[in-house]
Amino acid sequence: MNVKAPTMTQYLELYSTYPQTLKCPCKQISMNYDTFLSIEYTFHQVCTSVFITQDWINFLNQEYYYGGDLYVDDYRLTSIFTFQALNTFCGLAIQTTSIRLSQFYSTQYVSAFVIPSEIFDPQVQTLVEQFISSTTHDFSLSISTVRDTTQSNALFSSQQTNYEMYLLGGRGYAYTDPWSYGDCSCSLSATCIEQSSMFRYSNGRVLYSVPGMYTGCYIVESLLQSNLQCFYNQTCINKVVSYFVTRPLMNTTALKNSLPSQFLPNSTLKEVINEIMVEQFIPSIIYNSYYNACQPTECTYTYQTKNSIIYIVTTLIGLLGGLITVLKLIIPPVVMFIRKEKERSRPDIAILLLYTSLINVTQTVNVNAPTMTKYLDLYSTYSQALTCPCKQVSISYNTFISIEYTFHQICTSVFISQDWIDYLSKSYGSNGVHMHDFRDTSPFTFQALSTLCDLINQTVSIRLSQFNSSQYVSASVTSSDVFKSQAQSLIDQFRLSATNDFLLSLTTIRNTTQSNALFSGLQTNYYFITQNDTKWPDPYPVAYGNCTCSYSPKCIAQSGIYNYPDPTILFSVPGIYIGCYVIESLLQSDLRCFYNQTCIDQLQAHFLSTSLMNITTLDESLLAVPPSTDERQLRNEKISTRLFIILLTLSLAVLLLYTSLINLTQTVNEKAPTMIKYLELYSTYPQTLICPCTQISINYGTFLSIEYTFHQVCTSFFIKQDWIRYLSDNYQAGNISSYDFRSMGPYLFQALNAFCELVNQTISIRLSQFNSSQYVSASVISSDVFKSQAQSLVNQFNSSTTSDFLLSLTIIRNMTQSNALFAGPLTSYGFGTDIGYDYPFFYPQIYDGCSCEISAVCSYSSRICGSDGCNSPAFYVPGFYMACYIIESLLQSDLRCFYNQTCIDQLQSYFTSSSFINITSLDESLPSRFLPNSTFEEIVNGLMIEQWNPSDQSVMYERYFNACRPSECTYTQQTKNSIIYIVTTLIGLLGGLITALKLIVPRLVQFTAFCIRKWRMRNTAVIPVINT
Repeated sequence: MNVKAPTMTQYLELYSTYPQTLKCPCKQISMNYDTFLSIEYTFHQVCTSVFITQDWINFLNQEYYYGGDLYVDDYRLTSIFTFQALNTFCGLAIQTTSIRLSQFYSTQYVSAFVIPSEIFDPQVQTLVEQFISSTTHDFSLSISTVRDTTQSNALFSSQQTNYEMYLLGGRGYAYTDPWSYGDCSCSLSATCIEQSSMFRYSNGRVLYSVPGMYTGCYIVESLLQSNLQCFYNQTCINKVVSYFVTRPLMNTTALKNSLPSQFLPNSTLKEVINEIMVEQFIPSIIYNSYYNACQPTECTYTYQTKNSIIYIVTTLIGLLGGLITVLKLIIPPVVMFIRKEKERSRPDIAILLLYTSLINVTQTVNVNAPTMTKYLDLYSTYSQALTCPCKQVSISYNTFISIEYTFHQICTSVFISQDWIDYLSKSYGSNGVHMHDFRDTSPFTFQALSTLCDLINQTVSIRLSQFNSSQYVSASVTSSDVFKSQAQSLIDQFRLSATNDFLLSLTTIRNTTQSNALFSGLQTNYYFITQNDTKWPDPYPVAYGNCTCSYSPKCIAQSGIYNYPDPTILFSVPGIYIGCYVIESLLQSDLRCFYNQTCIDQLQAHFLSTSLMNITTLDESLLAVPPSTDERQLRNEKISTRLFIILLTLSLAVLLLYTSLINLTQTVNEKAPTMIKYLELYSTYPQTLICPCTQISINYGTFLSIEYTFHQVCTSFFIKQDWIRYLSDNYQAGNISSYDFRSMGPYLFQALNAFCELVNQTISIRLSQFNSSQYVSASVISSDVFKSQAQSLVNQFNSSTTSDFLLSLTIIRNMTQSNALFAGPLTSYGFGTDIGYDYPFFYPQIYDGCSCEISAVCSYSSRICGSDGCNSPAFYVPGFYMACYIIESLLQSDLRCFYNQTCIDQLQSYFTSSSFINITSLDESLPSRFLPNSTFEEIVNGLMIEQWNPSDQSVMYERYFNACRPSECTYTQQTKNSIIYIVTTLIGLLGGLITALKLIVPRLVQFTAFCIRKWRMRNTAVIPVINT
């Protein structure tokens, strides 16, 4: 049974009666999740509390200036960074959730038939759970990557929470030593902590220990291990505030313990952040919206029944009349033909018989519910014609794909174990070693190696979980060979995507670390020296051969065992290098020595540990009534015949008139239409034309290509190494202040170069992933709708790529500020010394009254310092700013000066390089969506793209149509019955009418005549006979 255009109420009634056989094909088989789903969410109350407001942070900051002498680990000093970091995590969680939800809403839900609500609702709930899982895991992974690389590179915190700096006698070379918290050293672990307290400075006595709060190597690490139990208790808050010299102007009301929450007051911030700080996701699933979007054109169902007696009688009468009429016409001429021709030989009959037995006839055969074995048998015989529609058109990858993986043996070896790292850290005992000695640097090298193994394992696990929940779409069974090829392609795409995502994340962190010139506590990229006549240290970039760390983060030198104090090399460790940052040198190193027992033994020979470890090398060896004679009867028959003829004629006339005048809906099939034919049909029958696709899922890259053009600066001289080297040479040529543009220039343009490369790499990777995404359509989409959808896809790609890139960048920027990381060029914090005191004092840099302790975006105009110092600048560089970190400086700057030749020449006039270079300004006449004074942040927020150039929409539609490959098009049209149809219909009905009238008319005439006779008999007068 068919029900045309069923409403949802009709569907539900039918489904309740015929759940096993009801099928309602969707007109629209794919739809965005936001068509039928919306998700609300609430964050942890701390993210809307006073404790993350700027007012609260400003209150805490006052203690820095008015609180007098305080220890560096006193809560009154560290709390400002703790709550800044908490504010950062709230902001990142809100931003991440918003971006991921927007991307989730634009994902396609695919169903070929209407899914009943009891199945649909759990499916969608699963999708919601997958969204929550992937979002939280991705957020945690992003945070972990930044945290782990920060520790691996031993980046120095300006609060000296992980390393302390000292100068012997307050002068000369500045040394660094790792902090220890209890028995835990920050050189071996970033998670060392101790109870956060407030102290009396005069004697170090603890005044008050803040419940749930900790201090540790990095501010973020200690925050993650802390909890908010004190801030759920008004008494505790009051107690803490009482130790501050000022009082908060805002109402510091405690967090409400009575509010429903999935977290406890003593849940660590890490537990809260691992849930992206969301208390509850509240999905709203609207089945009615799904059904309306699906738009089933009809529903079909089957049920067991018997023919009714009326149907049986009318059918037999119709067939009897038809058979009698046909046989009366056929049998006499057939009999005459046989009598005349029975003596003749008819070889043509034999020929006809032979022909009809040999001709090929196309026959359609249905096999219900075939097994895979039956399918394979059928496919081997009818590979070109076999079609087996799938009941389930979308299937999760993990239904048929299982991916196992094996890591490099180093990731399960002793060389990433804590025992090995501890062993290395004790390899020289209490003896002094050169700062570049393998025994001093190797614990950090192998910690970084262990970190990369852990991060990659976590990345692969998360990406594999997301891959397994992805959907494979096919309208019919795909052949084994094609399926295997597609499955292998999916696996290859997964591997490439997972690899590229990890490398992109790592590259972004590496480049931003270098761009900000963050100082390593190991002093591998910068060192500081205070001259005798000043208390202010000068920063010097470390050089490795002819390569300096201010010029490139990839400078390296061979690692070895050195004699001490005379730095002569005793043993060069094969394949191992030291460099500006631990991760940079590790990535350029190899493991050849650790495949060689002799090399290991030789290395260990220089260790002074009291108990040598037994080290085993890596393994190098390792799909009719007779006539009547009665007069009355004859008269009745004549009447019957006349009436019969009249009724028959009238009936035929009515039928002829009816069949000639009625409008009919005719379904027309067009086999293998070309795109031109389709467009002709669509222009005539747009409401009824349906052309089912042979291929319902198509990669975006099949029909859509996106070209793009970068801002001209990314191909200009100003990001070339020659320009950066030129700037660097000028910095090194004289005694130039670190606040001078000439000293900051190399870092700014290195950062600009890094942004160009990162954006290019990001777009390339995301475009590859976008091209392999699936566009799903069960039937050909009209050109106008397709073009609109294609433009929407391009816009979504642009939006998601930009959002993801900016989110990664924001995480890194915010984590850098949260950890108060120290920049080598002294842009965020500075330090000074006093003669006779070994330990320097650190202070935040201030730009136009804004402290880097409060904000990383504090800045002032960049300048060429005059002879009287930077407070009397000789020249302000138009559009350029100096800020707490180099990336912050760049993002606030613009290129107006470098569009102006006069400005460039004037700037060069202050350079002292011996080799003057001819520099041409940027071309302002080139078309651009940016202005010369557009800030870099505005340019980066547009991914530094001038223009997105998707392929011509007509070409896209032709590629899409060819990929869809409709085997036929069907459409309906209004028409009149043809003369042939009318004649054949009348002939067909003639037999049935004749038979019915033969049965009815004689009896009707007899009955009528009988009634007339009876009536006449009652009304006839009786006349008496009189005899005379």
